[in-house]
Amino acid sequence: MRETIYSESDTWPWWTWVIFLSAMGAAAWSVAGDSLTTTDGLGGFSVGEMAGVVGLLLGAPLVVWALFGKLTIGVLPSEIRIAFGSLGLFRKSVPMERIRRVEAVRYKPLTEFGGWGIRVRPGRRAWTVRGNQAARITLEEGPTLYLGSRNPQRLRERIEVALARGGWVSAGPGRVSASEPE
Repeated sequence: MRETIYSESDTWPWWTWVIFLSAMGAAAWSVAGDSLTTTDGLGGFSVGEMAGVVGLLLGAPLVVWALFGKLTIGVLPSEIRIAFGSLGLFRKSVPMERIRRVEAVRYKPLTEFGGWGIRVRPGRRAWTVRGNQAARITLEEGPTLYLGSRNPQRLRERIEVALARGGWVSAGPGRVSASEPE
């Protein structure tokens, strides 16, 4: 069993649920409300079809939540594990030996990445569900990673602990370099 140095999970802010559920409720009302006010009672839909449409519209938030509503970050001695969604279908692991620099930063998810979620831009990737704070991880090769966090300073510190345990030493705040051979 691998020791977890640090773990955090975050979910959508409450207001995203209000917007999302309102939109789904409006769509369900549009289908069900119009059908129930027509002269034939169900607007040409059978009871089963109507139940299916309403169930789909109301069940969609659960599916979206399961796929995209949660971000979990785990720092282990050998790697960082990232999972998106309650089911964790979207995953990534970053080996510690690939990390060259880690910083706690504020960024602009809308302007820099086009929003929250798993975002891909040239030379950068973001995994975030809320806010404007992240641990920015510069890798040996490949894109710079932004891991959304409510406490990016703590996440940065825990990554540095893992790097130190693995033979890497901090070379000042946010900087990481290989330890010198003795």
